[in-house]
Amino acid sequence: TGFVLAVVFLLVSILAFKPLVIAAAKAQLRRAFPGSEVSIGGCALTPGSLALTGIKVENKEAYAVVINEAAAHFSMFSLISGRIAEAGARGIRVDIRAPRKKTTDLPRLVRLGSGKSPVSVGRVYLRDVDARVSTQDVAAQAVFSLELDPLERTIAAGELKVDYFRGY
Repeated sequence: TGFVLAVVFLLVSILAFKPLVIAAAKAQLRRAFPGSEVSIGGCALTPGSLALTGIKVENKEAYAVVINEAAAHFSMFSLISGRIAEAGARGIRVDIRAPRKKTTDLPRLVRLGSGKSPVSVGRVYLRDVDARVSTQDVAAQAVFSLELDPLERTIAAGELKVDYFRGY
């Protein structure tokens, strides 16, 4: 019976943990993208990773971002040492549709943090990004993937295909 109680306690803890993770992630996204509607479809937790799926961030006047999966991969040792082995997202669709704004105005729509964090990330990846931009001065469509090394501040790998680019 002790084993059964331990399994039940573990399952209840995981089930209670997922809504907390989703709520915290939504709050972070709302801070980063003020005035946007945010939704997250699900959360998966395994001993070595945490993944959020079905992420949508939309500002009806300017952009929509859909991320199939965002994940962090770690070990218990890496968490204790304040380091995540890798983190990133895949299956990303970015639609920027702001015909009354110049491209240089777009960064004002996003509030990213200071870059200082108690946790460091060994590698950051963005895979299968489909980006479409339509602003007052640019129309473009591109597909790309990137792997970054934040500690070295370098691009470890990258692939870019520009379908079209037009500046006005």
